[in-house]
Amino acid sequence: MHIFIDESGTFAPASQSGAWCVVAAYVVGSRDRVGAEHALNALKVSVGRNPTDEIKRHDVSEREYFRFLEDLCAQGGFLVSVATDAGMNEWAAESQAGQVRVIREAIDSLKGLEDKLETEALATAMEVLSPQLYVEIICRMHLAWLAVNIGVAHYVQTEPQTLWCMNWCFDAKGGAGAAFEKAHGPLMAGLAGEMSRTKPMPFVAGADYSDFGRFIRGGAAALRPTSPRQTRAEVMVNAQRVYRERQAFVDSARSLGVQIADLLVSGVAALLRGKFSDQERAARYLGRLTMRLYATDHSSYLISFGNPSAPAPISDAAKTAIEKMNAVARAVFIQRPR
Repeated sequence: MHIFIDESGTFAPASQSGAWCVVAAYVVGSRDRVGAEHALNALKVSVGRNPTDEIKRHDVSEREYFRFLEDLCAQGGFLVSVATDAGMNEWAAESQAGQVRVIREAIDSLKGLEDKLETEALATAMEVLSPQLYVEIICRMHLAWLAVNIGVAHYVQTEPQTLWCMNWCFDAKGGAGAAFEKAHGPLMAGLAGEMSRTKPMPFVAGADYSDFGRFIRGGAAALRPTSPRQTRAEVMVNAQRVYRERQAFVDSARSLGVQIADLLVSGVAALLRGKFSDQERAARYLGRLTMRLYATDHSSYLISFGNPSAPAPISDAAKTAIEKMNAVARAVFIQRPR
């Protein structure tokens, strides 16, 4: 399972609301990856570029972009996105301190020395982040958790053999981004591991998890269905193996998958900011590409680092866009397990 990730926006505090920053993943199995790349190359040819060229969304017209989204939707991959309004994140530093405190408070409840040491290292690494990088890391952690949970639940029903490997590919920041890239792997794995403990992975009863079993402590045999429908299993996922075994920051010019992720994340960001001339059509196409875990979830996961006692307002453009995306987004499960 290939997970290509890119971001739009700096995640730095903004003076006004509506400064949407987005991270998105294009998730695709090996079988459908070639078709997705053909859709990208067809877009390049349609605007007079070579397949080896890298193009951005501003290089193509809305009509051409929508045709690309339609072609991509015909493939087996899907989109997952997480967004935050940088103009409403005035409590990012407080959130960061609270997150560090919660992680440290959990250390005493852990049994193994290795788990205790890893958790303390996670708290220390998070403590030294700038508020800007903290916001981006948290958004990426939620994205990674969603991509794995949705991808595993989807592909175990459609192409279970693709789950033997989780291949992560990120757009390299380069230069000043080197420090971020160094901290990114252990932080994402640690945070997603913490999230996996509080929100266990859902599974499909009776499905073949033999290929994914190498990522589960105790193997696929640790999964025991408790009802005829999907439910949650008390299993431990090896977060280090899932999120770090195959992870690379690459030059987007050399990765067609990252180029697809770039085109998609810039589209989601533009949609939330109300930048398309045909917002409804953009929401419909991006929504059709989106996969969510449950039908009751939002098509784009929104995270706020504002005052928790005063819910952050959302612009009419962003609210309408998400509603339109929700109407057509696909869901793996109809309802949450009880």
